[in-house]
Amino acid sequence: MPRDAITRSVAPLLQGRTRQRYTSALHPVRLSLFALAYIVAYAYGNLFVQTSPAPLWFPDSVLLCALLLSALNEWWIYLAIAAVIRLYPIHHLMAPLWFVLTMWANDFAKAILAAYLLRRLPNGSRHPSTMPQLATFLGVAVFFVPAFSAFAGAPTRYWIGGGFWIAWYQWFLGDALANLILTPTLLYWSSKRFRALRPRTAELALWIAGFALALPLALTLAHSAYAPIAVCVPVPFLIWAAARFGLIGASTSLSATALLATAIIAEKNSLFSMGFESKSLLFMQLFLFVISIPVLCIAVVMEEKNSAEKSLRESEQTLRLAVDAGRMFAYSWDAATDAIERSGEAEAILGVKSDEATTGTAAAAMVHADDKERLGDAVAKLTPNDPTLQIAYRVIRPDGTVRWLQRNSRAYFDEHARLSRIIGMIADITEQKLAEQALSEMTKKLIDSQEQERARIARELHDDITQRLAILSVEVEQLQANPAEIETRVEAFRKRIGDISADVQGLSHDLHSSKLEYLGIVAGMRSWCREFAGRQKLEIEFRSDVSSELTLQTGLCVFRVAQEALHNAMKHSGTKRFEVQLREQSGEIHLIISDSGKGFGVDAALKGHGLGLTSMRERVRLIGGTISIDSKPNAGTTIRVRVPLSAEHASHVAVLP
Repeated sequence: MPRDAITRSVAPLLQGRTRQRYTSALHPVRLSLFALAYIVAYAYGNLFVQTSPAPLWFPDSVLLCALLLSALNEWWIYLAIAAVIRLYPIHHLMAPLWFVLTMWANDFAKAILAAYLLRRLPNGSRHPSTMPQLATFLGVAVFFVPAFSAFAGAPTRYWIGGGFWIAWYQWFLGDALANLILTPTLLYWSSKRFRALRPRTAELALWIAGFALALPLALTLAHSAYAPIAVCVPVPFLIWAAARFGLIGASTSLSATALLATAIIAEKNSLFSMGFESKSLLFMQLFLFVISIPVLCIAVVMEEKNSAEKSLRESEQTLRLAVDAGRMFAYSWDAATDAIERSGEAEAILGVKSDEATTGTAAAAMVHADDKERLGDAVAKLTPNDPTLQIAYRVIRPDGTVRWLQRNSRAYFDEHARLSRIIGMIADITEQKLAEQALSEMTKKLIDSQEQERARIARELHDDITQRLAILSVEVEQLQANPAEIETRVEAFRKRIGDISADVQGLSHDLHSSKLEYLGIVAGMRSWCREFAGRQKLEIEFRSDVSSELTLQTGLCVFRVAQEALHNAMKHSGTKRFEVQLREQSGEIHLIISDSGKGFGVDAALKGHGLGLTSMRERVRLIGGTISIDSKPNAGTTIRVRVPLSAEHASHVAVLP
């Protein structure tokens, strides 16, 4: 069965073009690149004798990467492409057809099994960057699946001539090494995270120069009296790449070494002969196996270290900003003296001076009555095995205001497991809690508003439309007994059916006006105002001087605000005449809705249970506009809305329905 060593160009073929998610649309360019990579890998494998195993079997690595980086429902495309390529006859094909087909099925099953396990196991990853993920990758793709495949494939090679165990370890090493060396390289180059690595230019240039000199030097030493140490020459550069350039540097340098080694094997000029030509292939494979795993482990450890340091720096920066902003303070409490020491920011948060409330008892007295028991229970549960505490609670400051605090603490115990002291940080999270409360209230109002709207639509349909249809149905049945009245009553029926149809159409337009899309915002608003006034027996004067074309987001916001305002005015103003103005001025759209009705108190209305005014404000805010409501009892109401004419803001918001 042929084995191959894929060239260095394969990594760029997949670099940046493989999918970043498991589910994405197939792309002809990506499929073409996969086909080209697989052809190169398969053709390179035939540099070796057809009936002997290649040192590294790279086509399966290319296929495994494609399966890992694609959705399950797309696998068949890659398998079909690989199957077509594998059916193409090689120039020195000498194996029987049954042998070729068996090897083909074995290779595909191996790639499918490895990809499936790596996607399903808990620590499986497309880009293993932690020790558990690397251990899972090595266990599945490097040891278990190649060993299982070798047991399935070795008998076929044994049947065409050769020892079973020799065939098994040759098969295993070729598959395992390919997945160990080339697969990580392709996977890491496919990830933007690893490609974003920016090493120092001088260091990278020095490493490249040293590595490029080390490989020819190793070849020179291989044919001298110093042959035993020739293979050690590239090792320091591999470790250097792992320590300084991370996983992408380590895997790429390992691939370069493996490609050079396999090319030398193919030319019968082995760096790894060590004076034993018949064992050079096995020695090369064992060397790559022994050096690759430690190098990858070093790279993973460095990745974890760098990731931890980055997270620590970000946490320190966040903590520093919080402390500088006066929203957090440090404290320590001594159990023996009940004394508390706090940093200076505590005075602004707790509202106490530095010499006040400096004992645990005084601090506990500030805790809100509803939270005292919960906080006390949390402190009582601290033990040497579980010394950390994280809890949010309220305190009442001396001025009577309530503040929410987030406490993160660690307890220390003496040799008798008695609590000796507690240290930690306390953050002021009042604004966060108020925001959460406001969001909760908004959500509740939104749900209530939805239920009210559904109830209104249901009443419209049941109490009006359905009743009128029922009466019409009864009258039609009565006509069956008096056919002579049909001609005299058909006009009345036609008018009533038209009225019902108009009302249903009006209800539909209130929910979604298709005229906005076909006629434009201005014409659509004018049409809706005319229809709404006709249905509700109102007088609405609509004026507009807008000449620019409005974006759908801006126009829909203006329309919904006008719709909500007129609905509210119809219900509560006590008047039948309204004015709607739409003007274009200074790059903005101005909407003015006014009436001379009863008016209302704006602050009281915003605090009420209704969501109309709040939803209008939120809609306008989402597209970067402003809204003002001028209303007083018995003095009428005027609502002014200003929104930007450009679509710059609209592209970043989700328009409310």
